[in-house]
Amino acid sequence: MKIDLLRISSLLLRWSARIVGLLILAFVILHILGEGIPKELFSKPGEALLTLSFVTSLLGFAILWRWEFAGGLLVAIGISSFYLIHFKITGDLPGGWVFPSLLITGILALISWGLNRKLHKRMTHTSAQANKTSSENRLALEDYS
Repeated sequence: MKIDLLRISSLLLRWSARIVGLLILAFVILHILGEGIPKELFSKPGEALLTLSFVTSLLGFAILWRWEFAGGLLVAIGISSFYLIHFKITGDLPGGWVFPSLLITGILALISWGLNRKLHKRMTHTSAQANKTSSENRLALEDYS
């Protein structure tokens, strides 16, 4: 039995991104249900932009379950813009482990998409080669008929 490292890596990255994204979405939803939506999130233009960036990344987590590239890109763009806006407003980067984990999760989804694409190309190439060989064998058999 041959172990396909590309396929295993792709699956591991895909499910890691999905599970972490799901946990983050669940945490945010539980927080909103328990505490409500803070009104400060929209009180200043900078805060509204931070909220929009964060919500963009959360939307990306939901989308990456179906479309890894689009979801991973939304997560990465949303959190990157969150970092840039936060730095512009405060002159400092956000602390803690949550925001880096968001970015890493988006990057994992993008890498998984890239590996899947490479795997698909490899399978298509192998399939095309098999079809060509099969056609050549048929032609050779017809010559002997």
